[in-house]
Amino acid sequence: MPYPSRPVFEPLEEFKGSATVRQSPEQRARLIAFAAEQYVAGRSLRQIAELTDRTQTVLCTCQVPRPVARRCD
Repeated sequence: MPYPSRPVFEPLEEFKGSATVRQSPEQRARLIAFAAEQYVAGRSLRQIAELTDRTQTVLCTCQVPRPVARRCD
């Protein structure tokens, strides 16, 4: 019996096409705030990466505020 496929999230409109080399400070701040907010709410890094049109690696290396403790997903 095959496993059901996992849901795939489409990037949010505010993040589509914003994964450029030179982001504005405002774009980067919004990305970090959104990632921290969603991570605390229980989303996985994979889900947040899909919503922000980034990779999981980018989210791991971006400077998320220290009060956000990493979970073992």
